[in-house]
Amino acid sequence: MANPNTIADVINRSNGGVPLTLVATTTLHAAFPLANGSAAVLNIPNPMQTIDEPQQFPNFAPDGRPFLVRLAGRITGGEKYQVDLVLGNNVITPVVASTGLSPNGLTADNWLIEAEMMYDSISGFLRGIQYGWAGPVAVATTILSQPAGLSGQSLPLQFTAALTIQTANANASVFVTVFEAEIL
Repeated sequence: MANPNTIADVINRSNGGVPLTLVATTTLHAAFPLANGSAAVLNIPNPMQTIDEPQQFPNFAPDGRPFLVRLAGRITGGEKYQVDLVLGNNVITPVVASTGLSPNGLTADNWLIEAEMMYDSISGFLRGIQYGWAGPVAVATTILSQPAGLSGQSLPLQFTAALTIQTANANASVFVTVFEAEIL
């Protein structure tokens, strides 16, 4: 069962509870796919409704209402990595929130980024704040601002998880175990 405020969940609703996975056989900057190879896209529903509640609230659009996107997982193989939350469907830019390049050199570790946001359809601004960690380092708490290309983004808002691996390593795999959104 989802958190009562959950409005979207890629892992449990689109991927059968299986983590999203990318193996770092090459240096890469790529979007995480679903297990079937299709795009792993988090859609903020319009109107917003919790995923375990069958009733929609027609006037509860994400326009001007706060929501949180949570992206978390783990890495094996000890490579330096960066996980990004990207605005759009199966894309790698524009980045909305990021772990930044981790100093990871450990065999295995974990990471999390959360972005609390509000979207304004009139101005096209997506504003908010990000926080989290990448291995032993805190992700800088920063103010989110309109990324390039956001003006003209129509509802529903869509997000993709993307990965950058600094050095190829066939033993390095990155897993997304949580990719969800909730109403604040």
